[in-house]
Amino acid sequence: MSLPGTPSLAFLTVIFLLLPWMALRSGRRLRAAFDGAEGTSTPTANQVWVSSFLLQALLLYLAWRVGGEFEYRIFAVPDLSGTALLQAAAALLACLGIRALARLGLTAADRRTMMVYRLSPRTGRERMLQLATIVAASVAEEAAYRGVAFAILWYALGSGWAAAVLSAVAFALAHTVQGWRSAGWVFLVGLVMQGLAVLTGTLVLAMVVHFLYDVIATTLIRAEVEHA
Repeated sequence: MSLPGTPSLAFLTVIFLLLPWMALRSGRRLRAAFDGAEGTSTPTANQVWVSSFLLQALLLYLAWRVGGEFEYRIFAVPDLSGTALLQAAAALLACLGIRALARLGLTAADRRTMMVYRLSPRTGRERMLQLATIVAASVAEEAAYRGVAFAILWYALGSGWAAAVLSAVAFALAHTVQGWRSAGWVFLVGLVMQGLAVLTGTLVLAMVVHFLYDVIATTLIRAEVEHA
């Protein structure tokens, strides 16, 4: 086992402690507000999307700065083969399959209480802010979890498997704003995306798949909300 440098340790502290704490706190506050708890006010979707975008921008900046300490190239793209593109397509299908499994047994009433449904955009401005957040998250989360954090953990632990599992755990914890059940499925998505990054040797395809998955998922949710 090797001890990472101070910037790397600080980065791991952010993704394993600070971001999960923020997600848990935000989840509790949002659920209390949406449920009409006394003394709470419901934030607008615009406010939620703007704050989410800013958080993702900060995460990308931290990943870029810390990765630069050990010359990690976030946007490196090797010569992509047809195999790599097929692997990206398979990863997208796997993530959509995980989403389908996650929805099994959920009633329409269950879905309406989920945070992703409650925050589904209703206006053009909200849809633009959501799309901007999706772009930011697709880049920042792949850079942070599948890239820089994975590299630090692999160096520290000497095991790619352990690094992959731990980075997926951190990724899932950052999504507990959606609830623990959803976070469990996000963990599986994190493993799929890590596998794609390792197999293809680049984060860029993982970023593209992440973006496409989020766009498809949010589009399907919005269609359900509009026809509810």
